[in-house]
Amino acid sequence: MVYCSVHIHSEDNLRTEASVIRAVRDDREPHPSDLFPLYLMCHSRFLQRTYIRLSGQIQVQIQLGPLYRVKGYPISISCNVTGFTGPPTRDFQFILKKPNMELNIISTSDPEFAYGVFSGRTRNKEIYIQRLSGSSVLLWIKNLQENDAGDLLCVTLHTGGAYYGDYDDETVLSTVIADTLEASYSGSPSQSLSEGDPLQLECQVSSQTFQHTHLMVTWFLHGEEDENPRPIITLDKDLTVRPGAGFEDRYHAGLIGMDKVEDTTYRLKMPQVQQSDQGKFFCKATEWIQDPDRSWTQIAHKTTTRHFGKSEQYADGVRSSARIRFLCVFIKRQPSGLSCEANKKVTKTAIHRLAA
Repeated sequence: MVYCSVHIHSEDNLRTEASVIRAVRDDREPHPSDLFPLYLMCHSRFLQRTYIRLSGQIQVQIQLGPLYRVKGYPISISCNVTGFTGPPTRDFQFILKKPNMELNIISTSDPEFAYGVFSGRTRNKEIYIQRLSGSSVLLWIKNLQENDAGDLLCVTLHTGGAYYGDYDDETVLSTVIADTLEASYSGSPSQSLSEGDPLQLECQVSSQTFQHTHLMVTWFLHGEEDENPRPIITLDKDLTVRPGAGFEDRYHAGLIGMDKVEDTTYRLKMPQVQQSDQGKFFCKATEWIQDPDRSWTQIAHKTTTRHFGKSEQYADGVRSSARIRFLCVFIKRQPSGLSCEANKKVTKTAIHRLAA
């Protein structure tokens, strides 16, 4: 059984309402020829809202919820309006609805719109609106907090004249979940390799969230001449393996690989290291969740500390091949627990523990 409340914009309410009731009773959508612009807000037995809309009506649509996001990370929520005439640019407001309370967050038209709990964050641009077009925006929250959870209302402002449609829509930003993603280096803390020797590194990645999420892990190399780290290889959230740019030939030749061992270990395998492999090795884990609109959203990420592979040349003809050396420094206060750096002055690999 479906129960509908009728929202009518018509000069002949009685005729319109009768047409709607007859259509609902016959289990069919009202025919536009019978009606002036209107919509039905229907509630099923599970109280899920359904709209029967007619063309030419203003309609605000916010990103479908519920949305699950991780505390401390950024979030964006889309909102757009269709079916309006007049100025090409619409103004938007976002309001957070709590039990027995509504809190103004931000507005495109009023810089003083935010309530005190949000005013500082909007003033510091920690919360802002990104305009995609005159009728579409993104609400950005840079650092999501637990108190940001609730029913989020997106409103487009009425510009005068008769009301003609639905000027707001809401979604659910569910309880902000804790950050349980962990990534740490778990391979040998030091190695000494010749060019052509195999290199194997491992990182441990896990998440304890109660939501259904997928993990993606990428190994990076930050070479001495690289401005930015380069992805070596990725195990994607759908369990497909992708080589990074510049590593495709070695991947297809079997000279670079990546395995998932049991549930939490991600192993980088390089059967024959090259001179160009010297630099910093580290892995990055990202956590993804599928939203109700079927799109995938990154909700958390962690990076292990970086491991330097340093190449040294020997003058004698016997040992002319490059040597890759690792010098690891453990820092207790660093969350990921391990970082490594090269030291040109040492001839042996050394491990140092620093006092907390």
